[in-house]
Amino acid sequence: MTSKAAILLSSISVLAFAGCESVPSPIAPPVTAAMAKSTGRQQVDLAWLNSGRSAFVSRCAECHALPALNEHTRAQWPVIVAQMAKRSGLGPEQRENVLAYILAARGL
Repeated sequence: MTSKAAILLSSISVLAFAGCESVPSPIAPPVTAAMAKSTGRQQVDLAWLNSGRSAFVSRCAECHALPALNEHTRAQWPVIVAQMAKRSGLGPEQRENVLAYILAARGL
């Protein structure tokens, strides 16, 4: 391969990948003791948050990619979780646990 061809190939490769952006996928952070404190609710404990995280990861991902927790405001999440709970068949306790987890994880 000539040096001109190598330069051209390198340039094309650089341009082809220049438009690719590496965006980290939204993840559900593991439950920590700090999350239980960040909720501001005395009734929330680590078991509830772990249950909420588990339901969030498994049930939400059945239909769509997990949303970034900061994608919506604290005020929007209760409405979103209520709507999605109906679609996914979450019971009232699971719904509350998912919401508690989301709000706690956002607070960190």
